Amino acid sequence: MNGYKEDINLLIKPSKKLVKQMTALQDLCTLEVKKEISCYNLKERPPIPFRLIKYFHQLNTEHEDKTYLHEMMEGCEVFLPKPEISPRNPELEARIRRLQAEQAEREYQQMTHNVRQEEKTSMKLGSEVKVVQAQVMGVLNFVLSVAGTFVFGYKAVEYSLESPAVPVQVLIGITMASIVALAEIYFLLKTL
Repeated sequence: MNGYKEDINLLIKPSKKLVKQMTALQDLCTLEVKKEISCYNLKERPPIPFRLIKYFHQLNTEHEDKTYLHEMMEGCEVFLPKPEISPRNPELEARIRRLQAEQAEREYQQMTHNVRQEEKTSMKLGSEVKVVQAQVMGVLNFVLSVAGTFVFGYKAVEYSLESPAVPVQVLIGITMASIVALAEIYFLLKTL
């Protein structure tokens, strides 16, 4: 009826106004209700079941006036029953513990991912050193090739001429070194 359970054991501590209305209507009650009401001392206003108040409200609307239920209950205290807590399923408990452990592990991994970054950085450092070493070797190879070519051109002209001609030797050495430098630059750019 209207979305609430009839078997809810609500207890209501009646107000003085409600006690007066209930005592006035007691003569109209059935024997069963009279017997139940006699268990309660209404003058002390003990908590009574809500179904009795509903019963008296129904009697009141049938015989006297059209007072609404909420108007009858004005000034009353409502005692709600304590909810029954059923034990949890052990399988559910185990699953919850497992999920909580997984969540804690994920949070731990997220917090410590930067710490492990140092290990990866040291691994990267080794590969970076190899790359730098290869680049240094390439530059050193370039410089030695150009210098060696210059020396070769300088000395080759010196040995081929009868009298030393330094400007010609330098010019031939620079020309040969420039040709080798252009070739080396081409191959360096090709590997990059």
